[in-house]
Amino acid sequence: MAEDTRFSRTDETPLTNRVVMIVSEDAEVRRLMASTLRRAGLAVVEAATGEESLDQARPNPVDLVVTDVLTQGMTDSELVRRLRVHRPDLKALYLGNRHVPRAHDDACLHKPFFLNELAEAVNAVIWGRCRCPSCVRRCRLAT
Repeated sequence: MAEDTRFSRTDETPLTNRVVMIVSEDAEVRRLMASTLRRAGLAVVEAATGEESLDQARPNPVDLVVTDVLTQGMTDSELVRRLRVHRPDLKALYLGNRHVPRAHDDACLHKPFFLNELAEAVNAVIWGRCRCPSCVRRCRLAT
Protein backbone atom coordinates (compact mmCIF):
# COMPACT_ATOMS: atom_id res chain seq x y z
CA MET A 1 0.00 0.00 0.00
CA ALA A 2 1.54 3.27 -1.07
CA GLU A 3 0.69 6.69 0.26
CA ASP A 4 -0.69 8.93 -2.47
CA THR A 5 -0.75 12.68 -1.86
CA ARG A 6 -3.30 13.30 -4.61
CA PHE A 7 -6.16 12.67 -2.17
CA SER A 8 -8.27 15.68 -1.33
CA ARG A 9 -11.71 15.78 0.21
CA THR A 10 -14.48 17.49 -1.71
CA ASP A 11 -17.23 19.53 -0.08
CA GLU A 12 -19.91 17.60 -1.93
CA THR A 13 -19.18 14.44 0.05
CA PRO A 14 -18.82 15.43 3.71
CA LEU A 15 -17.90 12.52 5.92
CA THR A 16 -18.08 14.23 9.28
CA ASN A 17 -20.08 12.44 11.94
CA ARG A 18 -19.22 9.08 10.37
CA VAL A 19 -17.28 6.48 12.31
CA VAL A 20 -15.09 3.93 10.56
CA MET A 21 -13.43 1.01 12.30
CA ILE A 22 -10.19 -0.23 10.77
CA VAL A 23 -9.28 -3.80 11.66
CA SER A 24 -5.85 -5.03 10.62
CA GLU A 25 -3.15 -6.98 12.42
CA ASP A 26 -0.46 -4.84 10.77
CA ALA A 27 0.07 -1.75 12.95
CA GLU A 28 1.73 0.30 10.21
CA VAL A 29 -1.04 -0.44 7.72
CA ARG A 30 -3.63 0.52 10.34
CA ARG A 31 -1.81 3.76 11.10
CA LEU A 32 -1.61 4.77 7.42
CA MET A 33 -5.25 3.97 6.75
CA ALA A 34 -6.42 5.74 9.90
CA SER A 35 -4.40 8.86 9.08
CA THR A 36 -5.84 9.00 5.57
CA LEU A 37 -9.42 8.62 6.74
CA ARG A 38 -9.01 11.16 9.56
CA ARG A 39 -7.79 13.69 6.97
CA ALA A 40 -11.03 12.99 5.11
CA GLY A 41 -12.99 14.05 8.18
CA LEU A 42 -13.93 10.67 9.56
CA ALA A 43 -13.75 9.52 13.13
CA VAL A 44 -11.61 6.37 13.18
CA VAL A 45 -11.50 3.50 15.65
CA GLU A 46 -8.60 1.07 15.29
CA ALA A 47 -8.32 -2.57 16.28
CA ALA A 48 -5.66 -5.23 15.72
CA THR A 49 -7.82 -8.33 16.20
CA GLY A 50 -11.39 -9.43 15.82
CA GLU A 51 -11.91 -9.62 19.58
CA GLU A 52 -10.44 -6.14 20.07
CA SER A 53 -12.76 -4.76 17.40
CA LEU A 54 -15.79 -6.29 19.11
CA ASP A 55 -14.75 -4.57 22.35
CA GLN A 56 -14.13 -1.25 20.52
CA ALA A 57 -17.51 -1.40 18.75
CA ARG A 58 -19.49 -1.47 22.00
CA PRO A 59 -18.87 2.19 22.97
CA ASN A 60 -18.47 3.48 19.39
CA PRO A 61 -21.39 3.79 16.93
CA VAL A 62 -19.54 2.40 13.91
CA ASP A 63 -20.97 3.11 10.43
CA LEU A 64 -18.44 1.10 8.43
CA VAL A 65 -15.84 -1.55 9.19
CA VAL A 66 -12.76 -1.76 6.97
CA THR A 67 -11.24 -5.15 7.54
CA ASP A 68 -8.23 -7.02 6.30
CA VAL A 69 -7.87 -10.78 6.53
CA LEU A 70 -7.64 -11.72 10.21
CA THR A 71 -5.85 -14.77 11.50
CA GLN A 72 -5.95 -14.60 15.29
CA GLY A 73 -9.03 -16.68 16.00
CA MET A 74 -11.52 -15.00 13.67
CA THR A 75 -11.91 -14.36 9.96
CA ASP A 76 -12.97 -10.97 8.65
CA SER A 77 -16.30 -12.42 7.50
CA GLU A 78 -16.97 -13.81 10.98
CA LEU A 79 -16.06 -10.45 12.50
CA VAL A 80 -18.55 -8.59 10.31
CA ARG A 81 -21.26 -11.15 11.09
CA ARG A 82 -20.67 -10.74 14.83
CA LEU A 83 -20.61 -6.92 14.62
CA ARG A 84 -23.93 -6.98 12.78
CA VAL A 85 -25.63 -8.80 15.65
CA HIS A 86 -25.77 -5.43 17.43
CA ARG A 87 -25.62 -3.17 14.36
CA PRO A 88 -27.54 -4.79 11.45
CA ASP A 89 -27.08 -1.75 9.20
CA LEU A 90 -23.27 -1.86 9.49
CA LYS A 91 -21.49 -1.57 6.14
CA ALA A 92 -18.29 -3.49 5.41
CA LEU A 93 -15.32 -2.89 3.14
CA TYR A 94 -13.14 -5.98 2.79
CA LEU A 95 -9.51 -5.45 1.80
CA GLY A 96 -8.07 -8.18 -0.36
CA ASN A 97 -8.60 -10.22 -3.45
CA ARG A 98 -10.71 -13.11 -2.26
CA HIS A 99 -14.00 -11.69 -1.01
CA VAL A 100 -17.44 -11.83 -2.44
CA PRO A 101 -19.46 -9.42 -0.31
CA ARG A 102 -22.16 -11.12 1.68
CA ALA A 103 -24.62 -8.26 2.10
CA HIS A 104 -25.95 -5.50 -0.12
CA ASP A 105 -23.83 -2.79 1.49
CA ASP A 106 -20.58 -4.80 1.51
CA ALA A 107 -17.76 -4.05 -0.90
CA CYS A 108 -14.22 -5.18 -1.59
CA LEU A 109 -11.15 -3.08 -2.36
CA HIS A 110 -8.56 -5.21 -4.12
CA LYS A 111 -4.89 -5.08 -3.16
CA PRO A 112 -2.62 -3.39 -3.86
CA PHE A 113 -4.27 0.02 -3.63
CA PHE A 114 -3.31 3.63 -3.03
CA LEU A 115 -4.52 5.31 0.14
CA ASN A 116 -6.57 7.80 -1.86
CA GLU A 117 -8.41 4.80 -3.35
CA LEU A 118 -9.21 3.65 0.18
CA ALA A 119 -10.68 7.07 1.01
CA GLU A 120 -12.71 7.05 -2.21
CA ALA A 121 -13.93 3.52 -1.52
CA VAL A 122 -14.99 4.40 2.02
CA ASN A 123 -16.84 7.43 0.70
CA ALA A 124 -18.58 5.37 -2.00
CA VAL A 125 -19.63 2.62 0.42
CA ILE A 126 -20.89 5.06 3.08
CA TRP A 127 -22.95 7.04 0.57
CA GLY A 128 -24.02 4.05 -1.52
CA ARG A 129 -22.57 5.54 -4.71
CA CYS A 130 -20.74 2.49 -5.97
CA ARG A 131 -22.61 0.82 -8.83
CA CYS A 132 -20.80 -2.46 -8.33
CA PRO A 133 -20.98 -3.45 -4.64
CA SER A 134 -18.94 -6.60 -5.20
CA CYS A 135 -15.74 -4.77 -6.16
CA VAL A 136 -15.15 -1.09 -5.52
CA ARG A 137 -11.89 -1.01 -7.43
CA ARG A 138 -13.20 -2.69 -10.56
CA CYS A 139 -16.02 -0.19 -10.99
CA ARG A 140 -13.63 2.70 -10.25
CA LEU A 141 -16.20 4.21 -7.87
CA ALA A 142 -18.47 5.39 -10.65
CA THR A 143 -21.09 7.88 -9.55
